[in-house]
Amino acid sequence: MRPSRMTKGKATAPPKLLQHYTSVPNLLKILRGKKLVLGDPSRWIDKNDAFLIEEYRKQNDIPKIFALCFCMENEISLFWETYAKGENGCRIDFVPKILLKVCKVSTNVRADGRFRKGKVSYLTLKRVQRRSCQIEDFPFIKRHPFRNEHEYRILWEGKTRLKSIGVEIDLGSIHRITLSARMPAHKRERLRRSLSLLLPRKVKVCTTTLYINERWINAFKRMHNKQVGQ
Repeated sequence: MRPSRMTKGKATAPPKLLQHYTSVPNLLKILRGKKLVLGDPSRWIDKNDAFLIEEYRKQNDIPKIFALCFCMENEISLFWETYAKGENGCRIDFVPKILLKVCKVSTNVRADGRFRKGKVSYLTLKRVQRRSCQIEDFPFIKRHPFRNEHEYRILWEGKTRLKSIGVEIDLGSIHRITLSARMPAHKRERLRRSLSLLLPRKVKVCTTTLYINERWINAFKRMHNKQVGQ
């Protein structure tokens, strides 16, 4: 069985940041199993996206394709509300150089294929109607309205009977865990203690300040007080 290889989806510089929005139960699975799970793109809500990956699969006679998506920009509210919603939402910040270097299919998994990775390009309808795109780029193309996602993808393509692919990771590739501000304080502290037993010491565990940021609020309070005092 050939080992899975990592190839670039597009010839671009590596990202400086990779964030994955998920839930606390999934976070605990990732940490305990030391692996990420690449899923079936055909189940995605965005059928335009799923179509391009399926077309790429058929044109290249690839038995199966699995994918996992990341964000290359910090703190996007859309992702909190879509992929990490509710009090159990969380975000994992990865160090790209470490994550992408050690990424490999879990041992004892019968799978023969390769990895591809790359940044997603966001194209307008007018652009694709006027100019053709290379079939090899199809898995890394989305419609322009999704451009604020700043997405990066890891794909696995090849032959397997599995419905998903587990990818081994080094927990040292995790830089920070950010919890939802909606999580009750007592639950948050209990979770912090549990995470401290699973994570390397250097990994920070914090709470998002996207929806309530004391420094932001205090800055306006000081601004108001200064104006009143004048």
